[in-house]
Formats: sequence, C-alpha cells, structure tokens
Amino acid sequence: MEAARSLAVESGVTSVTLTAVANRAGVHYSAVRRYFSSHKEVLLHLAAEGWTRWSATVCAALAEPGPAPPPEWPSLWCMASSATPCFAIC
Repeated sequence: MEAARSLAVESGVTSVTLTAVANRAGVHYSAVRRYFSSHKEVLLHLAAEGWTRWSATVCAALAEPGPAPPPEWPSLWCMASSATPCFAIC
C-alpha cells in the first residue's frame, strides 16, 4: 500500500496501476495481483485507509479540551487533509 500511496501522491491516482505498484515496491506483478484483482481495488483500499486516517485526525482534534467554534472548522479540515496527502484539499 505504501507503493500505491506514494504513486498517488507524487503522480496522481491515474498513475496507480498494478504494474506501477509492483515496480515501485520492487516485486513482480504477480505478487501484487495475488492481493489485488485490479487497480480499482488498490484505489478502494487507499480511499478506505485515507478516510480512516482523516477521520482519526479530525476526531482527535475535536476530543481536545476547549471549544471548537465553527470558524475553526475549516482549519481543522485542512489540518486533517494535510495529514493524509492523498486527500489534501488545502
């Protein structure tokens, strides 16, 4: 997944192919194919992993003591996005 994530961050999600992931990871294509049936499945795993990290970052920030007034929410979204590079929006 690290190989797929780095490809997505560096070159965009269209660069995430099974062959590219295998090359980046230094393994044979068949090794990647053993775990993923298609590049779409890799992207789904990246998305699930990304949303899990993103939501954990947001929940941790909201759990901190003190108020989190609405004006601070956009910066919270940006902070969480920057912690998950594939999801960077700010």
